[in-house]
Amino acid sequence: GYPMTDQLPPAVLQAVREVKNARWAKRVVLPLGNPTSSCWGWSGIKSPKGYGTIWYRGERTRAHRVAYEAWYGPIPAGMLVLHRCDNPPCTNPAHLFVGTVADNAQDCVAKGRHGSMKRTHCPRGHELVAGNLVVCKQKSGRVCRTCQIASNRRYRDRTRAAALLPLPGEPTT
Repeated sequence: GYPMTDQLPPAVLQAVREVKNARWAKRVVLPLGNPTSSCWGWSGIKSPKGYGTIWYRGERTRAHRVAYEAWYGPIPAGMLVLHRCDNPPCTNPAHLFVGTVADNAQDCVAKGRHGSMKRTHCPRGHELVAGNLVVCKQKSGRVCRTCQIASNRRYRDRTRAAALLPLPGEPTT
């Protein structure tokens, strides 16, 4: 790639000028070839998860949010800026879109990035395959059907046993 300087296509250069953030422009790395369709890298500081970060409007901000605002305007309150390309350091505005937290979670699942999607076996060693999965909202993810059935059985046995015990102060027979 090459640093974003005077080698940019005129339309991209104009958009960068509108950003009015020279620090952002210096850290974007455009790919060789077609910079409008490929990811734009980030040569500045990155978060532990790989997102570019920059000091912007008095606070540390993710670089892709700065790019989105430069091209499309303010980000609506409560909204996230998501990547179509699934590449955290990318700042190409064509790869960015706004969405809710729920949209981001659905995007993670659809792209196979959700944390629970990476597990292949439950803690007891049962394989997490189509016939052995239960979607559990309380545990926010996939649960082993075999373990869930065993847990339900233990709960049912405990409540039945408790129902048969005499209440405190009652005579036993």
